[in-house]
Amino acid sequence: AEVSENSTTVHYMLGLEYMKMFPRQNDKIEQDALLDKAISEFTKSISIYDHYTEAYLNLADAYKYKKDYQNAIKTYESALTIIDKPYPFLFNKLSGLYLDTKQVDKALAFSDSTIKYDENFTNAYNNKGSALMRLKRYQEAIIAFQKCVDLNPKLQIAYNNMGACYANLNQNQDALKAFIMAVSIDSTDVLSNKYLGIGYQNIGDMEKAKYFLEKANRMSRGQQK
Repeated sequence: AEVSENSTTVHYMLGLEYMKMFPRQNDKIEQDALLDKAISEFTKSISIYDHYTEAYLNLADAYKYKKDYQNAIKTYESALTIIDKPYPFLFNKLSGLYLDTKQVDKALAFSDSTIKYDENFTNAYNNKGSALMRLKRYQEAIIAFQKCVDLNPKLQIAYNNMGACYANLNQNQDALKAFIMAVSIDSTDVLSNKYLGIGYQNIGDMEKAKYFLEKANRMSRGQQK
């Protein structure tokens, strides 16, 4: 038993080291190679001790970083089977991955599960709002995004999402207020400036629309260099 425990821990720790190393690499091929090594070590760890929760969670993260969302989902789902109590952190991870893979109903269900067990889990409200927005349930989505920014007034993406919902409801002044809030949090964010330009466009202020749309284009070109 001691040998087995030590072996699974060794593989797990090696996997963590590879996970720490990959963000330091600028080359995509090198990053993927390190993630593959991490995946191999976490998999070996689990093969020795199949109830190693942290190994499952880190293995799923490695898959997610590789954008292998299906294997990430399968691994998180496997982790759920060995955890004997509600785990909001894991529910939220699955909610986000279901959004990434366009499984909107599952994303909504897992965001609700997250909130059920942790009503102050900020990102769960953003995931819930995003799922509702994709289902075109805009009023409900706005409520979720508002709760999100109540918990974290600096969460820029929630303001952008809220603004998009208002725009879809043709509530253009409310959309503009949300987009202004997003830009006030980070004036260098390309998407926020683009949305703000569109927001001004929707209310007929073409001068400001032109300013923010051109600003977004300039910043986008700068990022591509």
